[in-house]
Amino acid sequence: MKSLLICVVLLELVWFGNGQSGDDHHPLAPAFFVFGDSLVDSGNNNYIPTLARANYFPYGIDFGFPTGRFCNGRTVVDYGATYLGLPLVPPYLSPLSIGQNSLRGVNYASAAAGILDETGQHYGARTTFNGQISQFEITIELHLRRFFQNPADLRKYLAKSIIGINIGSNDYINNYLMPERYSTSQTYKTIELRCKKNGVSWVRTIRLHTKSAIYVLLSAGLVVSNEACCRNGRYGGALTCLPLQQPCLDRQQYVFWDAFHPTETANKIIAHNTFSKSANYSYPISVYELAKL
Repeated sequence: MKSLLICVVLLELVWFGNGQSGDDHHPLAPAFFVFGDSLVDSGNNNYIPTLARANYFPYGIDFGFPTGRFCNGRTVVDYGATYLGLPLVPPYLSPLSIGQNSLRGVNYASAAAGILDETGQHYGARTTFNGQISQFEITIELHLRRFFQNPADLRKYLAKSIIGINIGSNDYINNYLMPERYSTSQTYKTIELRCKKNGVSWVRTIRLHTKSAIYVLLSAGLVVSNEACCRNGRYGGALTCLPLQQPCLDRQQYVFWDAFHPTETANKIIAHNTFSKSANYSYPISVYELAKL
């Protein structure tokens, strides 16, 4: 396990050390901070004792190596960072997230995490939404504050930065719908999903409607929407990808990579319709328009 973690860290160092796409001279926002679950986790769970990991092939097969992303390649927020003119933001628990690297943003997302603290605990460790907010506060105090001459400059920087939140599905899948493990279904008729301020200003909420998203994906040429590329169980949706499993070869035509997560192609289309200048399916405005405010 230690040798696998060292390999992942070394590959991250090579990737970030060689530079990435993104317009560092004219970004739309100074930084991109990401909170959420496995849909946007960029590798945080590689560093904690948990079953919710994707640090093995075939995950990352189109990225070049397994990164901890639950995808064959890039996630929506990876493409989102590119649209913002920023490099891919490093996971918080990676050694690459300290110092000046944090100035362009940090990814706090953790697979199996939910808004409710107990969500996903049967997988082992994970950083809950509350925990991710605490990590953000640590980033501000220990890594960001020293780069600004006064508190006003830091507040301006944070106000212009983009904060992305993708969380809540695990509160159903890995909590509410598991009454044998959790009491949530006996406590709530429906789970109330709320974003806490906790000293952080959540400026706006960008929502991509599910029905519109599926329509866009199918109209963009993804013809397989009822089967996952890893093909485990009924409709390929029973499990996540197994280690060294051979995935489908025509994954550019698939909406789903595994039982729960979209393919890189699907993520690219979703990001275009959420982050780009020509985005038509985000509400109330696109992330591009948000960054221009």
